[in-house]
Amino acid sequence: MARIAFDISSLNHPFNSGIQRYANNLLQGLTHLKENHTYVLLGGIEPEQWPRKVETPAPYLPPATGGWLNPMLALLARTHQADLLFRPWGTLPERRTCPGVVTIHDTIPLAYPEWVVNSNIVDLFKKDFPRCLPHTDGIIAISEQTKKDIIHYYGVDEARIHVILHGVDPAFFTAQPLAIPSTINGQKITAPYILSTGVFEPRKNRERLIVAYNQIREKYKHENWQLVLTGPSGWHFETLHEAIRQSPFKEDIILTGEVDDPTLRSLYAGAHIFIYPSLYEGFGLPVLEAMAAGAPTITSNCSSLPEVGGEAVLYCEPLEVDSIASVLETLLSNESLRNSLSHKGRERAKLFTWAKTARESLAVFEHYLS
Repeated sequence: MARIAFDISSLNHPFNSGIQRYANNLLQGLTHLKENHTYVLLGGIEPEQWPRKVETPAPYLPPATGGWLNPMLALLARTHQADLLFRPWGTLPERRTCPGVVTIHDTIPLAYPEWVVNSNIVDLFKKDFPRCLPHTDGIIAISEQTKKDIIHYYGVDEARIHVILHGVDPAFFTAQPLAIPSTINGQKITAPYILSTGVFEPRKNRERLIVAYNQIREKYKHENWQLVLTGPSGWHFETLHEAIRQSPFKEDIILTGEVDDPTLRSLYAGAHIFIYPSLYEGFGLPVLEAMAAGAPTITSNCSSLPEVGGEAVLYCEPLEVDSIASVLETLLSNESLRNSLSHKGRERAKLFTWAKTARESLAVFEHYLS
C-alpha cells in the first residue's frame, strides 16, 4: 500500500474557507475508504483529530503560497518516504522524489485580479503555476468551468485534468431551522429572512443584492423580510457597509459575522430564501449546502454555479440589479415554488457526497502511483 503525503497547511488558515472545507472533508473521506494507504499529513495538525491511517510529522506549516514552503514539502515527502505528494491548494515543488497531484479551485487571480487583495496570490497564478504545471503529474479541477479555465490560461493537456466535484456534509440534510426570534453574535433576527453567506468581498456581489432588496421592500411595504448576511470580513467591504448605511431598510439588514457550523446549518434551514449572486465561483459550495438544508435557492447564471444548482434553483444575471430583484420577487411571492425548490434542492444535493469526492480523488492518486 502507498504512502500519500497530504499537505494540510491550508487548514491552518484563520477562517473557515471553502478550500479548508474541501481539504478537511476530502481527508476525512479518504481515511474512511477501505484501501489501506497511509496518509502522511504535512502541516502539524494534532494526530487525535485523524484517528485512522495517518501520520502527522512536524513541523507545523502556516498557510503560504510558495517560497520556502515547497522545498520544505519536498524534504518532508522524501524524509517520510512518500509515494505521492498531494496539495489541495497551491503549487507543487519541482524537485521532488515522487509523483505529485494538485487541486486548482479557480483561476480568479488571472481572470479578475482586481478582486484579489493579496499580490502574492496573483503572483502564484501568474508566475508560479506556469512553472509548476509542466512538472505536475495530475490536476484535480473542482468543476468543468475550472477545467476550461485551466486549459484557457495555461494550455494544459486536458488528459491531465480530472474534474471532481465537491460533496456536502450530511449534517446539512438534518439541520433544524433557526428559531425566530433569535440572536446571533448580538444581532437579532426577528422576521422571515433572506439569507446570503460567504466572505465579505466584492466578488460575492452583496452591494447589488442590497439595492435589489431595497427595491423589493419598497414594493412590498407591508412585508418585513430581513436580509441576513453571514460570513467573515474579507477585503474591500467598506462599500458593503456604505450600501447598508444608505439603505432605507438598514435596520433590517443583519450582519452576523462568521458563525460556527451548527449555526450556519440552522440559518440555511430556516431561510425563507437563500441567494448567492456571486460574480464568479470555481464551484459554489454555499449553494450546495443551502440546497441540502432545504432552502429555496437563487444563484447566478455564470461560471460553475449552474453545474451545482442544475434545475433545482432559480438563476439571476448577477450584474443586473433588476434581474436579482425580479427573481427574488418571483420566489418571495410564490410559496408553492419555494416548496418545490426546497424539495428539488434536497434531491439534487444528494448527488454530491464527500465519499464520492474521496473515491474519485483516490482513483486519480492511484493512477499516478501506478
